[in-house]
Amino acid sequence: MWNKSLRHVSDTQKAESSIANGIIESLMDARIDAVGNVWAADNWNDLPIPAGRIHKLAKSGVTVIYGNKPMSANKFGTILGHCIAVAALALFAYVPPVEAAQLPPLSQSVVGAVSEYTVKPGDTLGSIGARYGIDSRVLARVNGIQRASALVVGQKLHLDNRHVVPADLADGIVINLPQRLLFLLHDRSVVRQYPIAPGRPTWPTPIGTFEVVQMLEKPTWYVPKSIQEEWARAGKVVKTSVPPGPNNPLGRNWIGLSFPSLGIHGTNAPLSIYDFQSSGCIRLHSDDAEDLYGRLSVGDQGVIVYEPILLARVDARRIFLEVHRDVYGKKPVLAAAIKQLAEMNGIDRLINWSKAAVVIDQKDGVAREVDDLGNN
Repeated sequence: MWNKSLRHVSDTQKAESSIANGIIESLMDARIDAVGNVWAADNWNDLPIPAGRIHKLAKSGVTVIYGNKPMSANKFGTILGHCIAVAALALFAYVPPVEAAQLPPLSQSVVGAVSEYTVKPGDTLGSIGARYGIDSRVLARVNGIQRASALVVGQKLHLDNRHVVPADLADGIVINLPQRLLFLLHDRSVVRQYPIAPGRPTWPTPIGTFEVVQMLEKPTWYVPKSIQEEWARAGKVVKTSVPPGPNNPLGRNWIGLSFPSLGIHGTNAPLSIYDFQSSGCIRLHSDDAEDLYGRLSVGDQGVIVYEPILLARVDARRIFLEVHRDVYGKKPVLAAAIKQLAEMNGIDRLINWSKAAVVIDQKDGVAREVDDLGNN
C-alpha cells in the first residue's frame, strides 16, 4: 500500500507548490525524507491516517510518513530541524520565471528598531501594535504570551518594528498596502513613517500615483452614498454628514488625493490602525495625521503600491527580507519570486535560504535579517 499510495515528486515545481504554503505543515503534506526526496500521496484516503488529521500530525501521536516509511511522531520531532533545512532546499530548488515588472525593486534601507516597551495603563497588545506597526499576533508570540492576555502596568515587552522601505520614489509619499505603512521621503531618505489602516479586502484601496489636491483642518465628513447604502443594509442610522469633533471619522486633518473620493486622514478609531479596516481611504492615528499634514503641501506627489515581498541590501553583506500576507489576493507570496529577485540583484549567494524559508512561512510583516551575519 505504501508504494501504491505514495509517489516520488520528481517535478520540484510540485514540491514547491506544496511547501510554499507553510514549511511545518507542508512537511507533513509533501513528506520530505532525509536525503531530500519529496513524496506526495495521489490519494490521501489510501494512507493509514485520517485525512482530516494530515496537518495535525506534528502535534499528535499518530504515525507520520517519512519518505516511504512510517515513523512515530516523537521520532519525527528529533529530525524536524533537519527537515526544515531540506524543506528550504526544496522550496527554492525550482524557480519558474517571473516577469521582471512583477518583482519589487531591491531596497537599500530598513527603518524601525528592536526595543523594549514598558506597559502603560490602558495598553493592550492591539493598541501597542497599532501604534508601533506590529501585528498583535507577532507581539504575542515573540513575548511568549497569549494574544488575549491582559497586560500588567510596568510589564516589559520586546518590540521589533523594523521594516524595509519600498524603493519606488525619491521624494514624496510611498504607501505600501500589505505593509500598512506610509513613508515620507526626501532625497531617498525616510523623513517619517506611519502605521496606517488601508481599505478592507471588500473595499480595497487603489494603487497608482497620486497628487495632494486638498488640505483641510477640522473637516466635515460628507458621507459618500456608497457608505450610506452600506449603513442602511446593516440597519444603522444613516447620516449624510458628520461635523468636526471627537466623533468625526476623519479626525482633525484631511489630505485629499487625486484619486476620486480618496484621502489620508486621522481617525476616531485608533485601534483600527495597522489593520485593513477603512472604506478605501488611508487612516492614520490623529497625531500622525496632524504631523504629516504639517509636512505636506497641495501639489506634493505620491504613490500607492502593493508589495507583500520586500528585499533589502543595507550594506555589503546584510540582507533583510520582509513578507506580508497577500490580503487583497493581488500578488501571491512565491518563494520563486524572492529567489529570482535575489539572483537579478546578485545577492542570492549572500542569503541563508533556510532563514528565508522561515520568514516566508511566518509572514510576520517584520524585516528579518536572512544573511549569515544576523541572529534572525
